[in-house]
Amino acid sequence: MAAETVSPAVADDNDDPPGLPDDSTDITDVEQAKAIGLRRLAVRERSVLELRQDLRRRHVADPVIDEVIGRFTEVGLLDDTRFARAWVTERQTGKSVSRSVLSRELAAKGIPREVGAAVLDDVRPEAEVALDLARKKIRAMSGLDRATATRRLAAQLARRGFADSVVRKTVRQVVDDMMMEREVGNIVGDE
Repeated sequence: MAAETVSPAVADDNDDPPGLPDDSTDITDVEQAKAIGLRRLAVRERSVLELRQDLRRRHVADPVIDEVIGRFTEVGLLDDTRFARAWVTERQTGKSVSRSVLSRELAAKGIPREVGAAVLDDVRPEAEVALDLARKKIRAMSGLDRATATRRLAAQLARRGFADSVVRKTVRQVVDDMMMEREVGNIVGDE
């Protein structure tokens, strides 16, 4: 029976490359470290800090890490600005999170403050993102009374990190729209 091979591009994000030394030995071969780094980048784009942490966890010596990071940055494989833009776009469209959450996430990924601020200047307005999310969420609340729908929707928006003023305005608008549609539906249904 042939052994199964897993392509590095589809390998689990936490897979260790074969042939890692034991915990007491550091990898000092630059080519081996580059191969590890390339496998990590094949899974998904990473910030400089993330790749540095990945290489450290895989016991790559610090001077070798610096060399690999420098080379990858030089040839464009690592770019914190590009990473930040991609991260923000994916998180804002996929998860509809607030600007403050995005800022914290970028900082945690090691993105310099000025890079994160520049990227966040280009995002959709927070009120627009909150409104889109609220309109999606309210569909599941069509059978609820006003107070319950208001409370649940406000909690969902608050968990995504939206400011209280944005939450209040958005919830009021979306719940009012839901109640108006319900009333129109009842009038049409009575005819």
